[in-house]
Amino acid sequence: MLILEKLAADIPCLLYDDNLFCHLVDEVLLFERELYATHGYLSSFPSCMHILSEETCFQRWLTVERKFALQKMDSILSSEAAWVSQYKDITDVDEMKVPDCAETFTTLLQVITDRYKNLPTASRKLQFLELQKDLVDDFRIRLTQVMKEETRASLAFRYCAILNAVNYIGTVLADWADNVFFLELQQAALEVCADSNAFSKLQLGQLACMESSVFDDMINLLERLKH
Repeated sequence: MLILEKLAADIPCLLYDDNLFCHLVDEVLLFERELYATHGYLSSFPSCMHILSEETCFQRWLTVERKFALQKMDSILSSEAAWVSQYKDITDVDEMKVPDCAETFTTLLQVITDRYKNLPTASRKLQFLELQKDLVDDFRIRLTQVMKEETRASLAFRYCAILNAVNYIGTVLADWADNVFFLELQQAALEVCADSNAFSKLQLGQLACMESSVFDDMINLLERLKH
């Protein structure tokens, strides 16, 4: 395909300009969605995602994705509305009293999932999953730092908002763990870990029996903030 040849030729020229490279990835993802949704392009055919999956390009994509996600997280937590619920005036909608920062952060994670879910190999998807887990951990650390500032007043507004944020993010991750996409990644991770001896037999058994999920470590760390 001409588009694949064009993409392969253009990528080296844009690889180290973050904004241009990010724009290129955005355009490729949009093109891919259109190709499959509108024109019935078969997943077995060559695609632009295979080029984005090539080692040099893929590692650059991961780096840029992390950079812009961290910048977005800075913006989320520095917003004046960070600790206020979007639905504070609608009681029926806001039973969990979820602060804006938590909702916006989980939306960020969902957008990242949508961007990498059509990658052609499980190993590449797993690398993006690790990025998401790193971002959750980074967000948890940031919440911990804010919480320490509020510990002298455990009923302070931000302290309560942080607990609601932790509860909401943990609930969302637990729901995602039952999603078919992440269950398939769990199976792929199980195969990788079995080959590399990265997990103990007990951990492998728990993953295989679905007693644990790809997000359990993150959920457990978030739970600690409640105590």
